[in-house]
Amino acid sequence: MIIKTKTKFNQLCEILKKKIESSDFSVNSRIPTEPELCKMFNVGRNSVREAIGSLVHEGLLERIQGKGTFVKVSKPKFNNNEIVGIIMPTTGHLFEQFSRKIINGLTESNYFCITINYQNYRTGEKIKKIKSLIDRHPAILIIDGISRFPFNFLDNYPGKVIFLQNFEAEKRLPRARYILSDYFAGGRIVAEYLVSLGYEKISFYTYSIFPDQKSQRNVIEGAKSIFKEKNIQEENFIIFTDEDSIAKALEKEKKPMAVFCDGDFRAKLIYETAKKLNLRIPDDVSVVGYNNTPWCEIFQPNLTSVSIREEELADYVIDEITGKNTNKEIILKSKLIIRDSTIKKYKKIS
Repeated sequence: MIIKTKTKFNQLCEILKKKIESSDFSVNSRIPTEPELCKMFNVGRNSVREAIGSLVHEGLLERIQGKGTFVKVSKPKFNNNEIVGIIMPTTGHLFEQFSRKIINGLTESNYFCITINYQNYRTGEKIKKIKSLIDRHPAILIIDGISRFPFNFLDNYPGKVIFLQNFEAEKRLPRARYILSDYFAGGRIVAEYLVSLGYEKISFYTYSIFPDQKSQRNVIEGAKSIFKEKNIQEENFIIFTDEDSIAKALEKEKKPMAVFCDGDFRAKLIYETAKKLNLRIPDDVSVVGYNNTPWCEIFQPNLTSVSIREEELADYVIDEITGKNTNKEIILKSKLIIRDSTIKKYKKIS
């Protein structure tokens, strides 16, 4: 074959590509040497070198020192039906293990996962990444739907949506699936447990008296519902949002007292403050956390905490995608993991 036009480099690239695609140059085979290609196509050495260099850059060819140039093994292509977009926190004591189980389970079922960790997604860069992923129309989206998620991005999305752990939009999506944690039940479980131990006053340590996330508000409402059922004044469920207030409460409150932390990591402050005040956990202060993360085993004594049963949530997601689950909605009740940071109150709080 003789190339007669001035665009010898471009034409030679196309010819070599076609030979690779048609398996004239088969995968892992060595292609003809530069002098052989010059003779085959009646082109100069520079054109051959440029064409080979271009195809090496594209990943179609590979130069091996002392052996020649070989056709590379082509990477298998996949389509959007095999792609799962995961938009949720993916780092930290809770979320890293949670997301990893989902990704590993889907990978074993021949899905490809694209993840966006949006713990700090308020930034413009995160928003752009979320929109870019949704606009690519992967077959499935798994979303931790807290209130700040840009739900409007889903208006024209045609695929399957699975809301995982949280859904805090104003209205539901008819086509979506919901695999959620019951935070209201989580608050009830803790309050009922502490009341059963004899506590009629509970301090709740969180980041805001009026949290912007529905999950935290549900925890508070769940705990208060137990107080109402037990005819305990709602004022005895006291919300603290800063270190100074909780420290003063620990110092001034008549012992023993109970502290419920919105997240296991917040219990660190309670442990440290109790130690400074020479208070003992659980003798003087019973402490309960939320999410049952590895923090619980780090604290001494080990922390009683609420498990959202993330292992089971992950299993439900995998089953939903692989066709083993047909439920449109699953709301998984939390469970309390009792450890050594809580104890029955031994004298009445006046």
